[in-house]
Amino acid sequence: GRSCVAPRRRRQDLAGAGFPTTLDHLSDAPMRFVRCCTYVILLFACAVAATGDADRERWPLIYAAGEGDSKAVRALLAAGHPIGETSRDGETSLHVAGIRGDVSTVEALIAAG
Repeated sequence: GRSCVAPRRRRQDLAGAGFPTTLDHLSDAPMRFVRCCTYVILLFACAVAATGDADRERWPLIYAAGEGDSKAVRALLAAGHPIGETSRDGETSLHVAGIRGDVSTVEALIAAG
């Protein structure tokens, strides 16, 4: 009798103290995992966005060329932006404009030197 009552009493004492006494609490584990992954992804996305903004400010000509914005490229070149700057990956404005396939941007960059 005593051996059967003692485990039940321990479970009640643990439950009263806020400890899980069954595996029922594990059913929430997948949702907690999903929430945790979501937070990590959001933090990573914010870090990447912040880096992208900093890169855009550091290499505006490369970004304008990569977006095929020939008007912005011409304006940046007219303002004296260096045409030979390279990104962290070693790309130049002519390189990214060529990858994009924007003929007017490529022509503006070639004309600038």
